[in-house]
Amino acid sequence: MPTTYKLPCEKFKGIKTPFYYYDTRLLQDTIDAVKEQIHNRNGYHVHYAVKACAHPDVLRLIQEAGLGADCVSGGEVQAAVKAVADKLGNTGRILVRESGTEPVVRVMVEAESEAVCRELAQSVVDVIKSKGHAV
Repeated sequence: MPTTYKLPCEKFKGIKTPFYYYDTRLLQDTIDAVKEQIHNRNGYHVHYAVKACAHPDVLRLIQEAGLGADCVSGGEVQAAVKAVADKLGNTGRILVRESGTEPVVRVMVEAESEAVCRELAQSVVDVIKSKGHAV
């Protein structure tokens, strides 16, 4: 049964427009519903269109949910890299650079565990591949 959401309109009184309102609870509920629907469908992988909203909190939720990211500009790739860097905080680092000897982009991640490294590196690789680059 769908959940009904009511916007907190009282919070908006006195705020100058335009402004952006992001309901991360609604986004998380939507992500959970999408993941539930595709759970048993082999070959399906959901990607978020970063051009829709590159706010770091939104990208963090997308990344934590294991969703891919579709990018059409270098800025969207930068946003994906920043989301990984923000998630790593002081526990690791990320480096993305073009190879000097091959036509590829290299993604290097240092993190607390190999599993975290692989997951975070793959999230950036997916974004870069969506731009048509080899990694």
